[in-house]
Amino acid sequence: MWQLPEVLNKQIKMAWIGLYNDVDSWSWSLSDTSFYKPGETEFRRWESGAPQNEIGMILIVTTALGQSASMSVKVETPLTTMKTCSAANFHKSGKWADGSCGWKLQFICYRQPVSMQVIKVRSNVDLNDRAFLDELLVKMKKEMRDKGLDDNIQLSWKKQADGQVFHKEEEKRDEL
Repeated sequence: MWQLPEVLNKQIKMAWIGLYNDVDSWSWSLSDTSFYKPGETEFRRWESGAPQNEIGMILIVTTALGQSASMSVKVETPLTTMKTCSAANFHKSGKWADGSCGWKLQFICYRQPVSMQVIKVRSNVDLNDRAFLDELLVKMKKEMRDKGLDDNIQLSWKKQADGQVFHKEEEKRDEL
């Protein structure tokens, strides 16, 4: 993942982080909850005094004449553009500030690299048996943890077009 010093060396002052104000509740633009670990969707790192929630403010002016009152409502920005987003402020240790989603800033995103391994197995058991595949995944995950990978590693089998995970290679025979 990117490191904060790398970002600071590039003189990026602020960058969008994917958090936006959705009618007085801050939400992540990535809405797939399976992506997040427990508690991550509630994590906040606001700088002091933030969020201000001032973008798209509605002003109400009232005038009282005796017993009656009149009211004037003015929306400072068009309703279609009243979105507030959050940006990391790298001049304040990466703490978050809110601002108009219309501001042109860098955007931070990160995607974990995916690696695939091809495994050749010599076995007399049915390699596509569900119980065998599940047991093999558990053993492989344990082995990877023992080698220092974190507990959040995800392993899965990639099924081929025919629905099978493993295919038996035909033995090559030398003909005389």
